Amino acid sequence: MGVDSLAPRVIQALQHAPCSLRALAREAGVPHSTLVAIRKGRRTPTWEVADRLQAALTLWGERCHAAAAFIEGAHLAAAKRLAARERRSE
Repeated sequence: MGVDSLAPRVIQALQHAPCSLRALAREAGVPHSTLVAIRKGRRTPTWEVADRLQAALTLWGERCHAAAAFIEGAHLAAAKRLAARERRSE
């Protein structure tokens, strides 16, 4: 894949990121102004920038998944407690 075909994919990733451009830039170690310029089509992303964004988004996804698992665990525990109470009341 050449840099020309990389740009639309990076722009798409920026548009779908679960955070602000500023937060993503900070996490990826890329200047915010660089991401703004890429998103507006005024700058072509380099492979280095793309790699940093990919790593940051992957890490973010892992963190979000772990955080969701905490909530899921609480939900499952509550469901078990409710089921146990219902069995005792029968």
